[in-house]
Amino acid sequence: MPLVSVGFHGFTPGFVVWVVNADVDDVDTGLAVRTLRVETAQAGFDVKETTLARLGSVPLRADVLVVVGHGEPDGLAVSESLRPWSELYRAIAERQPRKTIVIACYSPSDPSSEVFGFAGRVDAEAGALVVGWYLRQLTLPGKEVAFPLDRVACAQKGMLHPLGRYLYFIHGYWGLDAQFTNMWSDFSGHGLFKTDYESPRFFDYFEAYGATTQSEKDAIHWGCSISSFAYNLYDELRNLPSGSQVNIIGHSMGGLIAREMLRLYRTQLDSAGVSIGKVVTLGTPNYGTYLASPSNNWAFILSLIGGLLYSGTLWPSPVFWSMAPASCLFWALNSDPLNYSSGIEWCTVSGYDVIGSVLTLFIHGDVSDPIVARGRAHLSFATQAFFDVSHYLLIDDPSETTYDYIADWITAGPDSDSDNLTDDAETYYHQTDPHDSDTDNDGLSDYVEVVTWHTDPRDDNTDGDGLTDGYEVEHEYDALDINDPVPATLLISSVTLLESKGVVYVYVNHYTIMDYVDFYVRYKTAYGSWTTYSSKGRDYTPDTGGKYYALWTYPSGYSRMEVKVMAYDSSGLWLGTDYHTCEIGGGGPPPE
Repeated sequence: MPLVSVGFHGFTPGFVVWVVNADVDDVDTGLAVRTLRVETAQAGFDVKETTLARLGSVPLRADVLVVVGHGEPDGLAVSESLRPWSELYRAIAERQPRKTIVIACYSPSDPSSEVFGFAGRVDAEAGALVVGWYLRQLTLPGKEVAFPLDRVACAQKGMLHPLGRYLYFIHGYWGLDAQFTNMWSDFSGHGLFKTDYESPRFFDYFEAYGATTQSEKDAIHWGCSISSFAYNLYDELRNLPSGSQVNIIGHSMGGLIAREMLRLYRTQLDSAGVSIGKVVTLGTPNYGTYLASPSNNWAFILSLIGGLLYSGTLWPSPVFWSMAPASCLFWALNSDPLNYSSGIEWCTVSGYDVIGSVLTLFIHGDVSDPIVARGRAHLSFATQAFFDVSHYLLIDDPSETTYDYIADWITAGPDSDSDNLTDDAETYYHQTDPHDSDTDNDGLSDYVEVVTWHTDPRDDNTDGDGLTDGYEVEHEYDALDINDPVPATLLISSVTLLESKGVVYVYVNHYTIMDYVDFYVRYKTAYGSWTTYSSKGRDYTPDTGGKYYALWTYPSGYSRMEVKVMAYDSSGLWLGTDYHTCEIGGGGPPPE
């Protein structure tokens, strides 16, 4: 990483580092902010935090401004949209910071705005470690600070590991994304988008061409092909973060789009680090539908009637005819399907409609789905399911029988640590350890953190108040509120040095729940190492100003002092911890 080429000139120890979180609800960004907070605090900087929405709160001419977020080639991700780099950098320039660093993929450096960014892919945590390392060098001018190579390497490797698990819905001929509304709403009720997947995504093959009216959609059916729709799907998937897993539910022709996409581009997706985990085809003519055969006059007539009744337009088109059993499309798809489908879990679902099947019995040769015969829907290498619902009720089923089956199927899989999160969900969605039920060792299982408490299963202290999530839950504190049970980062009211006598006065704010405070201190040597913490007493009674306090003589021969205070309630329960670091000079007698 070329960050070492960035020069900081004229900075004095204790300068202010403003950390700006571009997405306060994002797990990975939050981890990077916490990492940067710890790394900079260890160096004794004055660290202040804000969000990108409140960039204007950063004072003019701040020392260092560090923006942390997820970047794309065209801009920074902000609330499900992109803020162009040029616009972002103009906003930064208005604050006139002395130096700015943007930790995000594809963030370009901009000398005119005094911004340094990472031009390629970078994991936010890795970037935070490198920035922290560089800033720490400023505390020891002329000294060599060890580069955190192993930690950076692990974080960067994590970026290439799965960064998301996505469930894509693909509609069929004449279909609409809205047809899946009831299905994904039911899935939400199952908790799928809390435990297994990001928010649902929809691939509408008309969107790539801007077709919205029926006549425009008819033009697409006459001028394009299932292969061209497959390319557009591939083009969307390949731009997902490297390491993502995609699972697909395709209705009718939507399943063919998914299969053709894999046949043509499976290798390219693998190279992009995007894996396909599961594919469900609902009423998909995997071996063609006789209703699409232009040589069958009855089929052609029914198609015309169906088109006029369904949309008021002519149904048959080259795209529709390509779904005939003897078409080139199916010869290509079924000549060697395992070549592109291996390693993927497949499920084929077909339906049955009494009246419709009777009308088309002489076309399909069996009693099943009137559009796609049951025997032509199933693949030999796929799990099979059959429901007594019509072709369109497979995706819009008031009885929800298909929904429950599909929800169970797309969330099934091994659960090595028996924490109720599948290995895939842990690996690809939560980035937790599938072999450890409590990844962050805070006393709460990964599943309970995700579902019950909404805490971060990879961080034992989600709200950053010094108390582990498990401890807060056990004692009925709010593990998502840094100010519960007390505002831990605001415990210390002041630290005053009386340098002529080498005395330090430490004052701590009193909150109703607090009963007493323990005081500790440690010192930093000229070689950069710290002594162990030593106790400096306990105070039960706030003074007349409502403060707990302690004073002691500090020794000479050290460069910095770190004060730690720990607050407790009347039953001895730990309420929070706060720290304050400052430079010291003079002091009492030299250390022994």
